[in-house]
Amino acid sequence: MSATAAELHCSFTSDYIESEAVDIDDSGNYKKLRRNDESIRAVAKFQAGGYALETVACSYGTRLFTTGLVMQDDKTSLWYYDACGVIRTKESLSLFDDFEQIAAILVAFACCEPSQWGSLPPNIVKPPRSSPYPESFPPNNLKGYTLEMTLPEGGNKVRVTLQDPIFTRYSLTGRRTFLYAIKTNSRKFRKPMVAKFSYQVTTRKREQDILEVAREAGVGHLPEVHMWEDFWTMSEGVRAIFFDRCGPDHEYEDRVFRGIVYSQYFPLKDLFSKSCELIPTMVYQMLDCLHDLRYKAKILHRDISANNIMWEMQGEEVVFKLIDFDFATFVDDEGKATDATARSKHRTGTLAFMAFELVKDMAHRDNPLCEPVFHLLHHDFESLYHLSAYSMIVIPEGEDADKRELYRESVWLCENGMMQQIAACKALSWEWRRMRSLRLPPQSEPLRPWLLRFSDLLYAAQQKVRIHDMDESVLFDHETMGGMLTRDVITSVLKGESVVTYGDVSFVPVPQEACGSDTSHEEMIEEKATIQNESTKLAPERRAPAKKATAKGKKVATAKAITPKKIAAKASKTKDTASKAKLVVTSGTMTAQALMRRGPTTRSMTKNALIVG
Repeated sequence: MSATAAELHCSFTSDYIESEAVDIDDSGNYKKLRRNDESIRAVAKFQAGGYALETVACSYGTRLFTTGLVMQDDKTSLWYYDACGVIRTKESLSLFDDFEQIAAILVAFACCEPSQWGSLPPNIVKPPRSSPYPESFPPNNLKGYTLEMTLPEGGNKVRVTLQDPIFTRYSLTGRRTFLYAIKTNSRKFRKPMVAKFSYQVTTRKREQDILEVAREAGVGHLPEVHMWEDFWTMSEGVRAIFFDRCGPDHEYEDRVFRGIVYSQYFPLKDLFSKSCELIPTMVYQMLDCLHDLRYKAKILHRDISANNIMWEMQGEEVVFKLIDFDFATFVDDEGKATDATARSKHRTGTLAFMAFELVKDMAHRDNPLCEPVFHLLHHDFESLYHLSAYSMIVIPEGEDADKRELYRESVWLCENGMMQQIAACKALSWEWRRMRSLRLPPQSEPLRPWLLRFSDLLYAAQQKVRIHDMDESVLFDHETMGGMLTRDVITSVLKGESVVTYGDVSFVPVPQEACGSDTSHEEMIEEKATIQNESTKLAPERRAPAKKATAKGKKVATAKAITPKKIAAKASKTKDTASKAKLVVTSGTMTAQALMRRGPTTRSMTKNALIVG
């Protein structure tokens, strides 16, 4: 029931057409036969789900639940939807035989108050005093509503007032995450903050607890958490009625409505819409973060996506933050989840960015011959690749709507359709012919060689796994795919310090001043590349503008003057000094060009590689 409205509409249309039986009368004309009961039920369920989805998702968290009434022929059933799932009655009431009861139900619906239509508990989430409810329920958003949260230190209560809505997840069941900008009555908080609300499974680790462990372990690039609160559980509300009448449901997982307050960060689209030059910086920083999460704190994030990585300015540098640890879990020494509830009934990840192996596992989950796949660290690393491609294709502003739509077509198949189709599309996401012919916006075209290096590494890792499958007697580290997908290897390949071959990575020795081998991954240093080109005309032309642009950037960029729009403009005009990608040059050509082994290296491709490093 978490499909989009378009998916529900397509499914409804498809079921309707496929269920249309035809016959030929005596005159040779086609005539439609009456659809069978199963097809009618399918259409009704899709309609009911579509209506409920629109009712719940059209606003920013204003409804706790919604109800519906479905009629199939003369039979009627009542439906109830909340974040835990769907409950419906049997089709026992007949419009003809039980008309009085059905009429009474309709009258009862007409007399319902907002709390009976699913409004949030007014004693916890309080509406504005000026207007408790709008003329019609539900309101468009919760702006002006207030609630109380407790400070982790001291236990003092803080009144939180919701401001403008920021984000809402388009879903019917599940977490239903939504975000608001907030204000508080506490003088302690001066920085802009946002409140994230969601319906979390009660058996999962709390997000704030996971973040605390990670922060104590010394993991960087984490969001700053100020306070949190668990407001109510779903079993305390309407669902208590079902439990009293029907008993416990083993398929049911209780959820808690939870709020957590973060410092406010900026979305990727504010940074990458004008320029894509900081995409490598994002990847390098997230590689550090994911690596440290796994090996310092024994945590896997398991949901790398465009919405879960944000950024802020720290002085003159752009620093990316990994947020939303709802799917995160603690792991053992082999990198597998230690909490059984964290892998029982939930997929991990956002479909468009999920690793191929995880999508394939979902597509064949009902096949008893297929072994289940555990989410490992290399799956998060692969999600970074999908996020990079997505950021280069979808986020940049296009010249017109039609062109932008063409770019979107490149990723649409990876998040729509049947799971088998999505898995097949994912399998081609690093295929070299496809990646070379992939259409990119002008802003991200210079990064194509960098993305090709990433895709080559993933392809080589898959080849190494296949080689191992032929001889399973050899020890193999599945978490890193035989050592191919680690933080250090990925960084080295992307920066041109290593060369990918089929199923292997070869280190390319380079001078220390060229590769910056004495610099840790967590340091942010200024790029100092010396380009040795046989053409004496090109070398001065490349060096002089770079120095000028860097100097200019230092004069303009200050902590007080930086805004999301200004940093986007800066990234589009100046060279990416924050990425620190090192240029490795031998006889005027980068050694990284050896990564593009399955096709010719043209002069223009070499120039682009020199530009992006």
